[in-house]
Amino acid sequence: MASGPPPPPKEHGIFPGTYEELHKAAREVMPVPFEGIKVMSNAASTSHFQASHTLTLTATQPSAYRFGATYVGEQQGSEPSDMFPVMVSEMDTSGSLNAQVIHQVTDRLRGRFILQTEQTSWENVQLDATYTGRDFSASAVAANPDPFAKQSTIVGQFLQGFTPSLAVGTELLYSKTAQGEKARLSLATLFRRPRWQMAASLNQSSLQATYHLRHNDNVQLGAELTASLSESMKHSGVMVGYRLDVPVANVTFRGMMDTNWTVASVFEKRLVPYPFTFSLSAMLSHEQNAARVGVGLTIG
Repeated sequence: MASGPPPPPKEHGIFPGTYEELHKAAREVMPVPFEGIKVMSNAASTSHFQASHTLTLTATQPSAYRFGATYVGEQQGSEPSDMFPVMVSEMDTSGSLNAQVIHQVTDRLRGRFILQTEQTSWENVQLDATYTGRDFSASAVAANPDPFAKQSTIVGQFLQGFTPSLAVGTELLYSKTAQGEKARLSLATLFRRPRWQMAASLNQSSLQATYHLRHNDNVQLGAELTASLSESMKHSGVMVGYRLDVPVANVTFRGMMDTNWTVASVFEKRLVPYPFTFSLSAMLSHEQNAARVGVGLTIG
């Protein structure tokens, strides 16, 4: 669904956000290309309930239809626009389901439940909770939390803000699979200014670093570096993208290029005053000598 121009930048307080959102600003700049024909319809029956229908037609994969439903409660969160609980679900014609429930338990504690099924089998169950203080955030995540199961994952995250510009954090991940058990410790840092920010996270097997710049209210730039440090598979890649908003034309354009010689872009045009958004998507991989083109229409 298309969205309007982002709000103008503002000075940050000392609160650093959450560990999960370290690289969010840069990644949201990048386009999400699609292939074929995509039609989405959103209809709100009440102020709390919305239903969606998504039809996708492609030549490379079977056509798909998904039905989605969203419910938003009446409890106001820390921001005037935040209302809880939020329940979101989506199901396709095979019966596979993606659903999540988010609730603001207290002013500082938020919980989330995620369920994913593949037809009749349960693929993933996740429980997480996030506590936010004045200058820190702490999160705990349990994926498939069954002590007798062959596979489960537990994650703990902490991010501490020392100044309005600097934050440092850590993540501890423990996973159990059929091949055995392992633990991984990651370290992260975030440095931000009113119009730009840099974030990096490092562990024994990988490095991720992002940069986000809001040049003005209508232009944003993002870059991401990903490097694998494991002995069996050492590789690295860089992705650079931008977002351009043209409010007078109701247009949003995203583009990106990476070191695998892949170029992608998504063009969105809101057909004001009608509740339609027209989308064009294109991706070209020079390395694989392949191209993908998509046309989309969002109603509502």
